[in-house]
Amino acid sequence: MAELRPGTQQHTLEATTSALISHLREVYKSLYEEINPIPYITEYVQDIDQLFVEGRVQKLAGSSQENKWIDLKSYKDIFEKGQNATLSVIEGDAGYGKSITSLKLAQDWVKGDKDSFVGNVDILIILRVRQMRNVNSLPRAIQKFLLPPNSQFDQDKIKAILRNHTSIVFFDGYDEYPDYKTRQVDLMAIVIEQMHGKCTIALSSRVVPEYMPNAQRFRLKGFDRAIHERFLDFFSNTNKTVDIAQMRENLRENEVLEAICEVPMFFVAMVNIGARNRKILSSKSVTEVFDCIVRSLYAHFRNKTLDDQSRTYTTEFEFKHDGLSEIAFENLLTSKTLYAEEIITKLGIECYEYFTRVGVIIETTYGAKQIVQFMSELFCEWYAAFTVARLALSKDIRKQEQIKELDPNAHTFVHRFACGINPRAAPYILAMLQDQKNKKKWLPLCILEIRDGAADITEHVKKHCSEPIEINVDDSLIQQQSIKQLLVIASKKKIPVASLHFSGSFDDVDEDSGDLILRSGIRLSSLETVDEIQLTTRPGHHLSKGDAERKFDGLKLHVSNEVKMYNSLSPNNRSTVGSAPCPKKIILKRNKTGSGGLYVDVEEEFNRFLSIVGLKNRLLEPLGTFDAMIITDPAVTPTIVHDFFRKLAAYDRSISIADTGKINSISTRDIIYAILKCSDPLLQQDIISKLSSHQLAVPILVPSLNAKGCTFLAWGLRKVTKSWWDPSKNAIREENVTGTYFPTVTVLRMGDVDISKSDVLNKLLGSVQGNDDHPHFITHEIDPSQRKWSTGSVECTWLLPGVNREKTATEKINNAVRFLNLRGDASLFEDQASFAVDNAVITVAFIASNLVERFNTHIDQIESKCHVILVAVCFDGIIETQSKTATKTVIKTGNTMNPMLGKHISTRIQEIIGTKEASTVNEVKTCSHENQITLCDSLGIEVDEKSAHCIVGMDAARNIASATEKLLLQVIQTKTAFPSKSVARKQAKPTMDQRLNDSLFPLQSNWKGSGKFVYTHQHTELCPSHPLSIFLKSLLLKGDILHICLEFTQILLDELCQKKMRPLTLRLFDEVNKEIHRVERRHHVRMKKDVVKEYDDYSIGSEHFIREIGLYFEIAMSAGNAKQVEHLPDIVAELVMHGYPVEIMGGNSGHISIRWIQAILESISRKHQKSRVCVLSIIGPRNSGKSTLLNSMFGVRFAVSGERRSKGVFLHLVQIDSSVRVGGHGCDFLIVVDTEGLGTSDEMTSTPERDCQLTTLALYISNLTLVNVRELRIREVIDKALQISSRALIRMKEFNCTVQCRIVEQFVANVDNNERNQFSSTHLVAILDDAVKKAAKLENTEGKYTTFRDVVSFPTTDSQFHHRIMYLRRGFMDPPDHRYSRGVQELRRSILQQEMVPIKFQDLSSRIEFIARQITRMHMKW
Repeated sequence: MAELRPGTQQHTLEATTSALISHLREVYKSLYEEINPIPYITEYVQDIDQLFVEGRVQKLAGSSQENKWIDLKSYKDIFEKGQNATLSVIEGDAGYGKSITSLKLAQDWVKGDKDSFVGNVDILIILRVRQMRNVNSLPRAIQKFLLPPNSQFDQDKIKAILRNHTSIVFFDGYDEYPDYKTRQVDLMAIVIEQMHGKCTIALSSRVVPEYMPNAQRFRLKGFDRAIHERFLDFFSNTNKTVDIAQMRENLRENEVLEAICEVPMFFVAMVNIGARNRKILSSKSVTEVFDCIVRSLYAHFRNKTLDDQSRTYTTEFEFKHDGLSEIAFENLLTSKTLYAEEIITKLGIECYEYFTRVGVIIETTYGAKQIVQFMSELFCEWYAAFTVARLALSKDIRKQEQIKELDPNAHTFVHRFACGINPRAAPYILAMLQDQKNKKKWLPLCILEIRDGAADITEHVKKHCSEPIEINVDDSLIQQQSIKQLLVIASKKKIPVASLHFSGSFDDVDEDSGDLILRSGIRLSSLETVDEIQLTTRPGHHLSKGDAERKFDGLKLHVSNEVKMYNSLSPNNRSTVGSAPCPKKIILKRNKTGSGGLYVDVEEEFNRFLSIVGLKNRLLEPLGTFDAMIITDPAVTPTIVHDFFRKLAAYDRSISIADTGKINSISTRDIIYAILKCSDPLLQQDIISKLSSHQLAVPILVPSLNAKGCTFLAWGLRKVTKSWWDPSKNAIREENVTGTYFPTVTVLRMGDVDISKSDVLNKLLGSVQGNDDHPHFITHEIDPSQRKWSTGSVECTWLLPGVNREKTATEKINNAVRFLNLRGDASLFEDQASFAVDNAVITVAFIASNLVERFNTHIDQIESKCHVILVAVCFDGIIETQSKTATKTVIKTGNTMNPMLGKHISTRIQEIIGTKEASTVNEVKTCSHENQITLCDSLGIEVDEKSAHCIVGMDAARNIASATEKLLLQVIQTKTAFPSKSVARKQAKPTMDQRLNDSLFPLQSNWKGSGKFVYTHQHTELCPSHPLSIFLKSLLLKGDILHICLEFTQILLDELCQKKMRPLTLRLFDEVNKEIHRVERRHHVRMKKDVVKEYDDYSIGSEHFIREIGLYFEIAMSAGNAKQVEHLPDIVAELVMHGYPVEIMGGNSGHISIRWIQAILESISRKHQKSRVCVLSIIGPRNSGKSTLLNSMFGVRFAVSGERRSKGVFLHLVQIDSSVRVGGHGCDFLIVVDTEGLGTSDEMTSTPERDCQLTTLALYISNLTLVNVRELRIREVIDKALQISSRALIRMKEFNCTVQCRIVEQFVANVDNNERNQFSSTHLVAILDDAVKKAAKLENTEGKYTTFRDVVSFPTTDSQFHHRIMYLRRGFMDPPDHRYSRGVQELRRSILQQEMVPIKFQDLSSRIEFIARQITRMHMKW
């Protein structure tokens, strides 16, 4: 490149011109040779020849009033050869390719393309207008943006060159000029300055500038079908591995996506992203398409940071971008220049760096300052849409007025994005658009973005349909699709459409289907409520009155009028001989007797069903776990939903049986389907987990309302855990089903069959395997009501072999097997059937014998994928296996239920799975959870974990778990001592579990044995560990994202700890066995104690993180750093209000963080100032079923994992319905308190002092305390716990504090043995009385307190409760004992009738503070 030295004598104007042209060519070449088709993924670049496909270009012929546009052959015709100096405006919405068209023109100029006018001019200047702030002349702009920074090129010389040479000056993005609204005149001055004989001015803009009404106008119309095909052909030649055929099929089947892809940017992104992520191919709105584009940027950035091991960034900004959204919104309103310094102040440096590195915002240098711009206008509108949605939902009228300032004609996507992002805001946004120009265009486009049923927009549709609706031949495909969607809604809602105008857009009527076909190819079928149609035929298109009558007869429309139109707007201009044919307007009106057809509104019908079962409006506001726990009175407010949750929590087996009376006509399966549809992700997971605990089949694929799609509940399965005997390892396995490989047996029905496959399955899983018969799959006998909504669902259960298997029983299956059952006719549900079969090693197909030939094709397809057991059901006959091959087994049976059928099927399954007959392919098909998700993607099945909320929440959880695992490995491998900033324990040689605790939770390691947490100067320097830092950041996530993060964190931590604890479990079992055989008893008891200690120390859960946060809160508050932590109690309080337990006494230290607990309760109290609460606590020995009992009674979520002990004291909040009176008093909440198990003789990790702390705290803060004991250990628990606490109880009595107790005795063999139970009660009271006497003597109150009832309210009647255990556990398939459920519900009713005086949250806070200080003060004395 020639160096520009204008100061030399040899320099001439010609040499300067040559050097300038040479430099411009190099600049433009660098721009068009490296283009990113997926915005800002810099590793994926293409040159313009690989990317550019010419779209449609039109030119305005005549005046703007006539609005007559003609198609140009090419973009090259924008500048006509030999034309005089002109001003041309190229119009195009965001994403229509204005900038890439300018680059193509640049390439034509660089290469000297003589077919293009730009190839014949001397100089082409292309400027990005958004860079031109404070640039007051064109030469200055060229000097600043197109020449090297060190160039001293004279502006006068540049001006002289432009005057003496032909040139085109192209201003790209004219309306993106900084401060455009206030400084448009400045830019116009630059343009006018260059308007001379040899210079052609062109500019691209979304709207025509006000100062240029006489400019020559062109517009970019985007891509049509032919262009799509050309681009795909071109793309397939350069990307051989991409499935172009699938993309074409998606475009053909998804006409909304095809319309969206009229926008070139969306189409190019769809093709490039669709090659990697098929989700974009099923998009039904521009919101979904652009969301996929943004997600691809986020995903690419995450992968990039992992690949190059560069600095990692948190994923929270993917959803936590309120600051950026407000900046984008303000930018749309004002077009002000954004300075980096100001943006960093608003966003924070970490957020700013994240979006800069992702590429959403880009920095440019202007003088000494950094200017920030959004990567494109579309990205600015996308982020601004979040603020628009938020403001629309606010009640602040002033803020809502700001939305009205946004012109949808200038910002064409922001309102549409806002409606799609938050459908609840859509009605308000639509109302604001009523005052906008061209509202008839924008309202349907916004409605197209709203998912079905996501918002009630009926009134807006009615208002819009009350006025004429026009479809113009010149309208874009997406505009025409939006009107089609509007007509569909009007048809569903039976909304009359006053008049529908077709201005040259009508093509024909399909007389077979009655569909009205537009020239664009779009078919309109929902015209039942249209009262009038006006057809304006295009010139030269003849449609007689008779043809119109015949074509529209099926729509019950007749010709009312026929009007001849004229070619000019002037009424005096009449058509003459030889002129172009005149258009005609034909008006058709609906027949008076025409009903317009009948349309069943599925959505409306489902909403009516939801109202019946008590779920009205819950599709929009899903139920959460807190809603499921609400205590109601069935006699006062009977609802199906609350009854379901009550039975689900209490393990009531009648949950699967349809009740009589009001709900007799509603299927239980439909109720479960509706509740799952109306639940948030956390509650869905709880429901599926509890259904599995009931030993009921769980739905894993649920159909959509239209029965054409379905969703895989991958997230819902994450908490399901199963135990079984593994013969290959000769051990019991307990695994999460999502992390375990199970061979799968799928069961299908094709056509109508006279026997129930669910009945057969229940027999196969029950008596055939030696288990009790149980309705794993709900049958018609149990649930006789006709199901509707759940038809098409796929249910799953597991066959879990027990320890004592009869090896000689050939019909018994010796391996753990998963069974999938498709509800309904498999031939009607292709996606569900494909999913089930593709997962299966064996498919059992039930077919009527006379229909076998009809379904031969289906059977052959299944046989190509797995072994088929074909059960041919005939009218009459015996059961026999007719044929067996390597891929197919045929079993013939009669049409009545025969128990032997299950044996035949089970025998064949065992032969295939348990022998070498299983092929390698079938062995591979023991699909993992991830394999099933991949399978769903290939089948086009939605996956709940693919939702944006799940992706972000689960990624955040993985970050926490990954950091924890790395620290765990570091501690194990290095065997180092404590971190440098932690305070060492007293032990000189810390054990490995101590090192782990110190590394993860340094504050908890500083608990002193004196019973006090001693604050030192070192604590002010303590920094959170890396996992805790990530956990703190994740708490800033909102709503479902936070809940998913916390739940998945616990799941991952459980898996992590299970890896370490599994060998410990084997060691513990070994020690127990040796103890039983009394081999070196003392030595093995000591070893057992060490194993239990290590076992406990490796149990890491979310409560450890929350506990450490509480300690940091107390330290920060004590050090005067309240601002750093003052938000934390509000976050945890919000979690408590959403059904999470919170710890009030530390599990390891026994420390009560008074200030932390008070801050949480105060936060709850602020939101419920007048609320009154009752407190229920429970104490008892370890493994006595305390947590399970509370969970069963109230649906709370205390941890009951077999491998993680409950340590500490936890509080759970349960809402009480206003209809419920607790002990005769009105009460708003019940606080349920769960405690750590009290120590007994064989559990050596506890101390009497510790038991006393737990018991005293539970008794003092509660209105009622349950003492949960096991039948054979009453003496031990009383001696170890209540006797120790008797002194504390006496002291409470001295303070006039009344304590109530009830004894709950579990593990009772016969609850109806009144004589035995009465003896137990009398014996227990005697023990309690003796304990109080001893305590009174030590407290110098001998004689004043002689019985237990003197210090505790312990009424003679109903003071003790006896019930069975939950599981008899003869095998792993046993359902919960129904007597346990009955006892739990009786106890619950009894507790709610107990006399309890409600208190306020502030009173509870005071109680906790008082007893905590008493426990600390008297710790050493105890």
